[in-house]
Amino acid sequence: MVSKVFLRGASALALAVAVAGCTVSPVTLSEAENQARLAETMAAISRQPLPAGPITLHEAMARALKFNFESRVKLMEEEIANNRLDATFWNFLPQSIVSAGRSARSNTAASSSRSVQSGQESLEMSTSQENVHNEADARFTWNALDLGVSYFTARQMANQTLIAAERRKRAIRQLMQEVRDAYWKAVGAQRLLGQVEQILTKVREAVDKADAIESERLENPMEILGYKRDLYTKLTQLQTLRRTLLASKLDLAKMMNLPASTAYQVVVPEGEPPSPKKLAIPIGDLEIKALMTRPELIEESYHERIAVDEGYKAIARMLPGVELSASGNYNSNRYLLHNAWGEVGLKATWNLLNFMSGWTDIEMADKQKELAVFRRQALGVAVLTQVNLAFLDYREAAEGYETATRILAINQRIEKHQKNQSGERNMGEMELLQMQLTSLLSLLKKDEQYAQVQNALNRLVFSVGEEIYPDIPSEAAIPDLANALAKADGEWMRKGWFAL
Repeated sequence: MVSKVFLRGASALALAVAVAGCTVSPVTLSEAENQARLAETMAAISRQPLPAGPITLHEAMARALKFNFESRVKLMEEEIANNRLDATFWNFLPQSIVSAGRSARSNTAASSSRSVQSGQESLEMSTSQENVHNEADARFTWNALDLGVSYFTARQMANQTLIAAERRKRAIRQLMQEVRDAYWKAVGAQRLLGQVEQILTKVREAVDKADAIESERLENPMEILGYKRDLYTKLTQLQTLRRTLLASKLDLAKMMNLPASTAYQVVVPEGEPPSPKKLAIPIGDLEIKALMTRPELIEESYHERIAVDEGYKAIARMLPGVELSASGNYNSNRYLLHNAWGEVGLKATWNLLNFMSGWTDIEMADKQKELAVFRRQALGVAVLTQVNLAFLDYREAAEGYETATRILAINQRIEKHQKNQSGERNMGEMELLQMQLTSLLSLLKKDEQYAQVQNALNRLVFSVGEEIYPDIPSEAAIPDLANALAKADGEWMRKGWFAL
């Protein structure tokens, strides 16, 4: 009795120790792991070749396509979806199980028989199994019900692959839109940063002179304080302007996956940029094209297909299943008449629980299909609104650019007249700084408005779902990729969107 209690206690203790050993506690990242993660991140950022000279628009787009992490994530998601579709092929094949083993008993598997009529033992103890024997078998099973379910699952995976492709298209279009916007802002920043620094230097020198005049009490205190207040106001404006310009180049560097500390230059077009072209395509044609080609709407159509196939899967699960099996077997037991034999089987099964729950699954699939239709219709309304807003934004941005161009020309004429009338040497320091700052802000406004025109055009193209770059080889070298992008842009500009 004591030994039984002892054995039970020892068993419970051993079980408790085993369970305690299987528990998992959270482990924070070690310093070495953090250092490795840091090194991996920095290596990934600096892996691309640095620009050898000023970057053109299409080179910036090429670098974004090739090195931007978000576009690469979408590409990998599409590849994973394709791999999952390829993996569904194996679901159509019969299940193949091969097993082998060796069995050993501590004693003989012997038994006797008892007569059910007389109750007497009819045989002495005997065995038909060796204490140690080997066994192996290869079994193939094919279930018709599983085949049907696998077929509809494969169709769903095919639609998931198409969804991943549409999401990648949308990501590339959005990336190209953002790169164009950031590039033209970077062009304006590079054009104006030097002038901003020059005026900042002059304002700081004027502040130092004003401090000296105030300390020596050479002017009326109220006048010199008012003068310094105006100077610091201009200084704040210039510092804010410089911060905005520097941020523009950082945004473009981030999209190209360049390190933030990279000192790069963009190509600044000589002379005046071409005036925005007027749209020649009717808004109705753009709306129809958007409803036909927007990736979000196409994606919802694929979701509708997936919901339909989910209903078919529910119906397939409700049906009886027919299972065919075939196997080859081997057993080394010397008491067997045949140590190797083949076996075939046919079995019909019907899962009544699946039959009863299948109606709920069918109803759910119908609701999912209905939801996909409603979601597509809601997206269609939103797409039409986006197209009309983008169409209006482009027209307004083009008019705004013309207005900004005229304001700049007027300010330049005013500056010229003021210099001719009083001469730059005879002008007051504050008046001269104000004149230069006004001209600089007008030039910045013009550049910003031109970037806004490009951004509005890109938003219109994005809202319509226009495929400008359908067959761009993202794995090509940067110069080849940039040339392909430039060629695609040129071909698209001749498609009839704009008045000649």
